[in-house]
Amino acid sequence: MSPLASSERPVRLDDALTAEDGPVLLSGIRALVRLVLEQRRADARRGLDTRAFVSGYQGSPLGGVDRAMQAASAHLDRAGVVFRPGLNEELAATAVAGTQLLGQLDRRRTEGVTGWWYGKAPGLDRAADAIRHGNLSGTAPLGGAVAWIGDDPTAKSSTVPSSSEPLCRSLVVPLLAPGAVGDVVRLGLHAAAMSRHAGLWTGLKITADVADATAVVDVSGVLDGIPAFAPREAHHAPVLLPPTNLDAELDLLTSRLDRVREYARAADLNRVVASSTTPRLAIVAAGPAFSAVLRALQDLGIGPDGIEALGLRLVRLDLPWPLDRDLVRQQLAGVDAVLVVEDKLSFLEGLVRDALYGVSRPPAVLGREDRDGRPLLPARAAVDADDVA
Repeated sequence: MSPLASSERPVRLDDALTAEDGPVLLSGIRALVRLVLEQRRADARRGLDTRAFVSGYQGSPLGGVDRAMQAASAHLDRAGVVFRPGLNEELAATAVAGTQLLGQLDRRRTEGVTGWWYGKAPGLDRAADAIRHGNLSGTAPLGGAVAWIGDDPTAKSSTVPSSSEPLCRSLVVPLLAPGAVGDVVRLGLHAAAMSRHAGLWTGLKITADVADATAVVDVSGVLDGIPAFAPREAHHAPVLLPPTNLDAELDLLTSRLDRVREYARAADLNRVVASSTTPRLAIVAAGPAFSAVLRALQDLGIGPDGIEALGLRLVRLDLPWPLDRDLVRQQLAGVDAVLVVEDKLSFLEGLVRDALYGVSRPPAVLGREDRDGRPLLPARAAVDADDVA
């Protein structure tokens, strides 16, 4: 083997977790470990005296989180990360919610703790009550709580195919959707920053295809897109009995969700990535579904010139819920039709249609069905590039 050039850094096995720039080899699971360490490094650079706590319950597609965390224990210990697998999903979620009450302790030894919960979609069902209570209570300005939700739409390793967007909406948990391994750290950092800024839990949807994949990821400048908001004022968790729980609910549904939309706009999470000068059809998708759209265009030989000739506009949603109504209207203005690409139920399709309600001459919104009510995109398993093509 020839010696490394002087401009190249030596390659080490731990680069996936420790390298601060350049390409590293990451699996979807190991990207979650790097995410926790990256958040700790980001806080340290800002001079914040914080820590992190990770707890959850194993289950595919996140079945390897326990082993990956244990294998990285030396790095986690040095970074001030406590990893404690939960006896079950709801106890783990309760423990993560407890980290956000640190400000009420007189003898606390740190400014804040970022809490990370993990579990597969049925585990989210089990933990829903604990997460609902924790979300209503709120998160700390220098803490934050993020749920890693392992979704398995093709039932690759599950008895029940899953798609967790409807439950996240019910829990009022904003959901970010990585489409590939390279998105996990970037959107995970946004999830933590959003949780701190808005004062509520956030979710990171990790599908089986993303969790099981391995990719070379450039980790340079991963923090560049994080908005520089000043920390919120310290909060005191409400007593979850009337009337204070009603006040907390109102704050959650108004002020805190407004701060989510404020963050999403500042971070440009939902954006037009390509557009004809005279668009007629907009294609809207999030996470792996948007990756399927890109692969379909590539398979069909449709590049920038084809997008221009066909009158296409591509809208990528890193934050499929909640949607910003005014932003949706801006991004879809002037098109004749909108194709929403997603798995399972018509969740995102309904949100887009609701956002366009009341617009003068709104475009037709297509997805599960075409204009005539005939099946268009399948509800079975996951939408792939062949379906889109």
